[in-house]
Amino acid sequence: MSRGLFDLPAPLFDWVDRHLFASLPAAAAVAVWALLAGVATLELYRLLSPQARIERLKHATREAQQRLSAYDGDLDGAWPLIRRLLGVSLQRVAIVLPATLVAAYPVIAVLVWASNTWGHHFPDDPGSVAVTAEAPFDARWVAAAGEAPHVQARTPGGELVLDRPVAVPVTVLHKREWWNWLVGNPAGYLPADAPVERIDIDLPRRELFAAGPAWLRGWEAVFIPVLFVSALAYKAIRRIH
Repeated sequence: MSRGLFDLPAPLFDWVDRHLFASLPAAAAVAVWALLAGVATLELYRLLSPQARIERLKHATREAQQRLSAYDGDLDGAWPLIRRLLGVSLQRVAIVLPATLVAAYPVIAVLVWASNTWGHHFPDDPGSVAVTAEAPFDARWVAAAGEAPHVQARTPGGELVLDRPVAVPVTVLHKREWWNWLVGNPAGYLPADAPVERIDIDLPRRELFAAGPAWLRGWEAVFIPVLFVSALAYKAIRRIH
């Protein structure tokens, strides 16, 4: 595949997961990755952002808020206080924005990789996979023992116009789009000259738990809460502004 910007660390993530976390249950591995993503993002933000200046602006914001709250005059007299509050608030946004954008990279990269790793799987029964292509083409799933599954697309008259192997469990095959420079399709892309623009594959979601509502059995139910809790805890421990 042609990797996107957020897919670049994927080989490293694969190696770490395979060599360090292979013995862990899937849910535990997801939790560890969420913890690492939260810590990496906050630590990168701390290193890139001017923490001392942010702290001074936080104090200035509180002072401006207190002065505005204590003011008991007309609107003309309040405008300087309002401008002061808006000014320090916008300064704070301006100095944290660059670091925030850069620091978001680790967590987005791990999210993309986790979705590809734990999102879906090939079913034991290949006949249970529904495949859809845009009209007028008819698509179907072809799987044989010991071989990678294929998707095929045919015209209404039965002419084969596409026969594409699917090496990894993805739910869509499509031609390369502009946004794939950010996030690539791990299964690759349909040929640019193919008559079919997109094929949807109804693969089953990978479930980490055998019980509970279906929406709580996937990797997201573990990753997102652990990510938020670990990030908030690390922020407090490191006193990151």
